[in-house]
Amino acid sequence: MIRFDSHRQMRQQRGGFTLVEMLMVMFVIGLVVSMSMPFFVREYKKAPIAQATADIMDGLNHAREMAILNRRPMEFVLSFESGSMSVRPSAEGANRTYITPESNGGQQREGFSASLSPEVMVEAAQHNLDPRAEEQQSIAVVIQPNATADLFMIALKALDGSGERRLIRLDMVTGKAVMESDPNKFKDL
Repeated sequence: MIRFDSHRQMRQQRGGFTLVEMLMVMFVIGLVVSMSMPFFVREYKKAPIAQATADIMDGLNHAREMAILNRRPMEFVLSFESGSMSVRPSAEGANRTYITPESNGGQQREGFSASLSPEVMVEAAQHNLDPRAEEQQSIAVVIQPNATADLFMIALKALDGSGERRLIRLDMVTGKAVMESDPNKFKDL
């Protein structure tokens, strides 16, 4: 009997968690994770308009980098029919070998390539003040080696029900792409 009491005292001093307490903690953790999961999924998957804006700006910036690096004009090409985007050498510099900014140890990686989501519409496009720019199948924006560029603006609209609009314009002097998301600044386009 003495032995039984000493065993009981030892057990009380050791402490610990019961199975019920551990299950309650696991339940609370599971509840918090399940409530926060939609937020993380939404943040992980970019909205189509944000992805399209990022792709166009990346393409324009890539064309600028390539023009400066290769000292030859480059074109950012946007096809309205397929929504595809690419960067290629301009016609006047077509017979040259090009270096890519991503090239490592003589091995070159492919240039820029992307496409617009079907959930994004090109609302308006302007290229070198040509009124027929939207009627053409594609636009080829030329960026010079000194980083000057064609006049280019494009307005995108989300078709996912949000009605969100973005305007991307190319600064003619610096060749850098600038994005506007305030609809009041480009409602007349």
